[in-house]
Amino acid sequence: GTTSPATNLNIQGDSGGVPPTTGGEGTSNGIFRVRDNYNVALDIGTKGSSPWTTWLQVADAASMGTEYPLSLQPNGGNVGIGTNDPDFPLDVNGHVRVGDVLRIGKNDGGTTPKTLYFGGTYGDTEEGTCTIERRLWATGTENQELLLFSGNDTATGSGSDRIRMKGNTILFDTY
Repeated sequence: GTTSPATNLNIQGDSGGVPPTTGGEGTSNGIFRVRDNYNVALDIGTKGSSPWTTWLQVADAASMGTEYPLSLQPNGGNVGIGTNDPDFPLDVNGHVRVGDVLRIGKNDGGTTPKTLYFGGTYGDTEEGTCTIERRLWATGTENQELLLFSGNDTATGSGSDRIRMKGNTILFDTY
């Protein structure tokens, strides 16, 4: 509580630190809680010490060790971290750390390429960057390849220098 709110809704209080991994009602350590009739709770709090981290945790209100998913923009729209104007579903301006696995795409049997683009070149377009891509085809015995290329990749397959791994063969293509 505060007698001098900074905004229309100002919730202020002491945070008990990071969210606990055990316990039930009354053990969230948060400053603010949104809870439904099914014991699903969203707690918001702060670490309470340097580096002054603010956290969100979705868990079972009766058993804090049971975590639930948190969806941002479930109906669509972009989310930005370090940017006020995100251009992609997740647009991060800065460094990103992945602890164990970075998964690109779904194993759904589709033939849509799975691609990593490395920007920073003139124009910074998808076709003008260094690219790592996995391509799949629905037919053939060698129905996939892994490419590393830099420059333009046109529909005719010409444009850039590339390294392709297809089947048990590594090809060095120069166009």
